[in-house]
Amino acid sequence: MQIGGNHVACPLSVNQQNIEHVNRFTYLGSIFTEDVDVRTDVKCSLGKAAAVFQRMRTIWTSSVVSSSTKIWLYKTIVLSVATYACDTWKITARLHRNLMYSTNGVSHNLSGPHHQ
Repeated sequence: MQIGGNHVACPLSVNQQNIEHVNRFTYLGSIFTEDVDVRTDVKCSLGKAAAVFQRMRTIWTSSVVSSSTKIWLYKTIVLSVATYACDTWKITARLHRNLMYSTNGVSHNLSGPHHQ
């Protein structure tokens, strides 16, 4: 509990059992930290999206799949993973730049001439 800038220890108990104080926890796939910093959650989401992107490598390198289909798949699958629960993120200018950097290069490469 916070009182006037001082952190006051106030044990919480349910059914006479104390609840442990933690600095961070995961709930519904999102990481919540004591200092309400979303960078950890964003890094985790981008990591999950990168893993999904790598799993779809055969699609990205396929000459049979059109560029427009690749871009549609990227937006609907990969970006959905990357931005899951983003409505809970406090977006700073730095975080916005990092997100834009992470996504712009990939979508540009998918639509480029070297991917048919």
